[in-house]
Amino acid sequence: MLINEALDYIKNKYASSCNLEIQQNLYLVNDKKTKKCMIYFITFFDQETSSQKAYCNLLLDELGLDLSLQQAIKDVKMESIGKFLTLDMNKIHDTRLLFQLIDQVFLIYDDHLIILEDDHDDSSYHETAIPKKEIRRRKHIHAAHPQNPKTTTKEIPEKLREMYALAKSNAYYEWVPNFIRQGKFMVDYEDDYPWSEDYKSYFPCYYDMPPEILRGYFSWRKKVREGEYLPIATSLSYLYVYELLNGIGCKDVQERFDKLEEFVERFVRPIAHDQRMEDRVEEWIFELALDMHFPIERVKAYFPDGMLKLDQNLMTLKKVKEHTPSEIFESIMAFSDRSFYKSPVYKKEPEKTKEIAGMIIKNAFKDYRIKKKTLFSFIFKGQRTTSFYPVSNALYERNKEKDILTYDIDPIRIYHLDKYNNWNIKAFQIEKCDSKFIKGLIREIDRFLRAYFEVGRKLKVDDAFDFMESYEEMAIKDYEEKHKQMDFNLASLQKIRYEAALTRESLLTEEEKEVEVKPVVEKEIDDQDQMTEVIIKKLLKNEDVTSFLKEHHLFIEVVADEMNEAYYDEIGDNIVEIEDNRLVLIEDYREDVEELLYGRK
Repeated sequence: MLINEALDYIKNKYASSCNLEIQQNLYLVNDKKTKKCMIYFITFFDQETSSQKAYCNLLLDELGLDLSLQQAIKDVKMESIGKFLTLDMNKIHDTRLLFQLIDQVFLIYDDHLIILEDDHDDSSYHETAIPKKEIRRRKHIHAAHPQNPKTTTKEIPEKLREMYALAKSNAYYEWVPNFIRQGKFMVDYEDDYPWSEDYKSYFPCYYDMPPEILRGYFSWRKKVREGEYLPIATSLSYLYVYELLNGIGCKDVQERFDKLEEFVERFVRPIAHDQRMEDRVEEWIFELALDMHFPIERVKAYFPDGMLKLDQNLMTLKKVKEHTPSEIFESIMAFSDRSFYKSPVYKKEPEKTKEIAGMIIKNAFKDYRIKKKTLFSFIFKGQRTTSFYPVSNALYERNKEKDILTYDIDPIRIYHLDKYNNWNIKAFQIEKCDSKFIKGLIREIDRFLRAYFEVGRKLKVDDAFDFMESYEEMAIKDYEEKHKQMDFNLASLQKIRYEAALTRESLLTEEEKEVEVKPVVEKEIDDQDQMTEVIIKKLLKNEDVTSFLKEHHLFIEVVADEMNEAYYDEIGDNIVEIEDNRLVLIEDYREDVEELLYGRK
């Protein structure tokens, strides 16, 4: 999500001069000194268009921007709110543009911005005052070699001095030209200056790196070219990927692909262990093949497995008549948070549950209509043609060779290059699918199967999914008939209908009665249960539990998993999630959790 990338960029570059505040769907960036809001992001679901909206608001005067930036934002800007420049983030395709605008905000309102001297008559590198934790965090990631002392101005190799002088400006439209110019200049440079400290930067560029980090990178690159891959900061390894994408250090186009695939095989998987990086580089390799105008079969060979599986799942749900219930179940789960796997009914009868759930989904997808749309069209919105920018989230120079090409990667994904060298893509936009509806659909199936098999705690009925009742009953009948079980329990289905009707009038009344007659059994609550209860009560009071977790040496991911596991049987969904490295309660289930802890109010 672009908002997450923007927040990461701000945290990594401007942590010393701003505070981040998150309130549900509102993300505020405030100046530390004045407490003034400089940037805020907002997200919401637009009922009219059935799509997720995201806006970025920057404390900027549009007329104060240079003409190139004004031109770049003309298609993404919205009606301004007060002094804020408002952008539609769904229309921003180049993250570099957003980062450049963020830099502009801090350039005006932050005293701690780091700027390299832009004097082309002076080829020397000028050190600037760097706030703590601003450019590099003193945390060792690997100590394979002794650490050399920091390079002083006098010790900067002449080649580096000359390279720094090649940068024309730090404007976003100069990032790629600067990188290509400097990269080609340094293509054969080697050093012997191991660097083992961490370094973080979005779009790492030669010109904004201190000399000792660059020397460390070129020393690492020398080893890589000799066939030895060593650990290095992720941002620096991306610098190497940018070089390969642009053919820097490659004798021909094919060598770009060979070296990129070798990098994934020998560095990303065994050393970096970074799935996100692996997915990103594989997507770039595929997009590079498109931009190099390779033949269709060759392009398909580079199509990432993850994207292929995504399209296969979409095609399965689009044509449910042609697929088995189990295939349909696996496909719908690929677009969910997968919490259904924690359900007691799934745990008890996984294969049976999978088949019946798949049959329910198949029945509903074939028959039901919402506003004259099939469930598939309602959820996934249909294919759309949008602009496509190959390798857009990297420093990459587009192929300028003009041609008219069409690549039918599969039945639901088509890329087209027009005579003006502009790409577009016709495909489903997964980020705009109605994930909330999918979540509710799966929860309804969970509720029905729990009631039918009498497993686990009964879940509350959601009136929005009343339409599923006939498809659920049909699935049960078909399943029993398929497996030739003649003792089909019609009474059980009737009981489900009756209990669901009662629940709509008085939620869980029967369960309350059951609780009243149950004998009170005193038992010792173990430490883990006590800790979980303490944490959930703090979250109910809107307290930040970050420091509490640290004091008790608890990992936030482990705590989140354990709490969701503990409450899934009762709630039928996750009750907490991690936002901006903070554990937060999902507001939709606040009342349910309070009822479980304190009883009905």
